[in-house]
Amino acid sequence: MSQKNNVTPFPMDRSIARLEVRKSVTEAVLNYTLSNNEWDTYEFVSEDIVDLAMFGEIMSFSEIVNKRLISKLAEKISKLEIEIQVLKL
Repeated sequence: MSQKNNVTPFPMDRSIARLEVRKSVTEAVLNYTLSNNEWDTYEFVSEDIVDLAMFGEIMSFSEIVNKRLISKLAEKISKLEIEIQVLKL
């Protein structure tokens, strides 16, 4: 005689599951995008930056994707610094 599991997941469980899916999607998109020949045309969206900040230590990237990720992040920071300087003028 088997028992039916009547446990309702807590909202926190759903939140954790959504975060895991979000991390996995961002990781997959960045791995795919930054490993192809047109990687340098990719522009980060704000969700990419947030997800890298939240999950970067546990995301897995190939060596070339890691290098390109650093390059693209440095490019993004440089562009933001220029925009800040222009706004200060």
